[in-house]
Amino acid sequence: MFNLLSMTFTKTSFSPWLWALALVFLITACISQPISYQRYDLTTLNETVEAAPATYSSSANYDNDAYLPDTLHPEYTPRRGVMINIHIMNTQDTFYKIYEGEAGTQYMKNLVATANQALQTNKKSTLMPTGMDVPVYPFNFKIYLAKKPGTNEAAIYRHYDDELYPFIFRGPKRNLGDRKVLNKYGVNLDTELNIFVMPPHVDSLDSKTFRPNEGTGVFLGKGIKLSGLYPEKFAPWRHQGNLLHEIGHALGLNHAWRNDGCDDTREHSNNCWSKDQSARCDTMTSNNLMDYSAKQHVLTPCQIGRIHARFGNLKSRSRDWLRRDWCKPARDEKEITIAANISWAGARDLNTHIRIKTGGRLYIDNRLHLARGRKITVEPGGILELGPKAWLHNDCEENWAGIDTGNNGREYGEVIIDPLARVENTEL
Repeated sequence: MFNLLSMTFTKTSFSPWLWALALVFLITACISQPISYQRYDLTTLNETVEAAPATYSSSANYDNDAYLPDTLHPEYTPRRGVMINIHIMNTQDTFYKIYEGEAGTQYMKNLVATANQALQTNKKSTLMPTGMDVPVYPFNFKIYLAKKPGTNEAAIYRHYDDELYPFIFRGPKRNLGDRKVLNKYGVNLDTELNIFVMPPHVDSLDSKTFRPNEGTGVFLGKGIKLSGLYPEKFAPWRHQGNLLHEIGHALGLNHAWRNDGCDDTREHSNNCWSKDQSARCDTMTSNNLMDYSAKQHVLTPCQIGRIHARFGNLKSRSRDWLRRDWCKPARDEKEITIAANISWAGARDLNTHIRIKTGGRLYIDNRLHLARGRKITVEPGGILELGPKAWLHNDCEENWAGIDTGNNGREYGEVIIDPLARVENTEL
């Protein structure tokens, strides 16, 4: 056999045609073949997994850091939407006429709009644990006002009920924790967070000690009661802190001034409403959303991670209220590109393709939903690795496409799957 590489090349023995042949050989060796892709066979994997002990729980991995928004690649952690509806309570004779008509409806829409405006930009904490510089992450969620069933009309309902209309905070008839109004008038309680706007009892208005405030509220499992919304006294933005504070409770947050389970919030006495209240309050006023103050603007990384961990938990009530936009495939065959060494430890719900580029590596060790027809493509020289807690599936009773691996004759897309990993709902 002719072995070009074994020849001894000299000026006298190496003729021009051999120089040309060597050059052609080198060029051919350096040119990659066209990349071909094939669907990765998951049949054996699925059979193995069925016999293996289940290691994945539908409860999300509550390592809050694993659920923080990725500020460099926001497409890795899509912004979520919490669905709400609003119920305006009134007396049978419509004593509170400020809530009536288009003006009352628009006030509630403006309240939601101002709350979403506040959620667009997180701020620096003014009251941090000693020695800690708490970083700022985006909230990464917003509020959607649902539509009434079967219509395009905003889900703002009015109820006229002399027994259940008032919010009574103190006294023998106190109804702060009473759920009767939710049980009677709640709509889509399993998929929408119900917000009840409840005025004070009309008898309270005659009391010399009654003072209208900028709002109070309580979260009651599947709904929120809000009071103190006086359109003639306070603009909608004055109430957005109250609304978002109670939504924070609904999404799993505790009061920040206590031991709330987050090491980046500071325990304090919670008796400084504003900085100008006293000399002490100049440095002891919190701006955390889950404290009581005039400026409830901030969530810490731990608080944000906790919210999104519950969003990723298949059994979480918070997830039930989300707009399920991960079920609808993204337009224009949109892809998430992995070009570096990336690890996804927190659960994710994606409606895009995923492409692992040459030199890129994606390690998944939690639940990953992929929308109908979406796939993972591993280019030659790329690596997809599924850890023991990995679970790739579709959460919408449909099938995602599967995993495609590329081969260019020199390199191939590599798939490494732990024996305990689960891959389900792929196209046959």
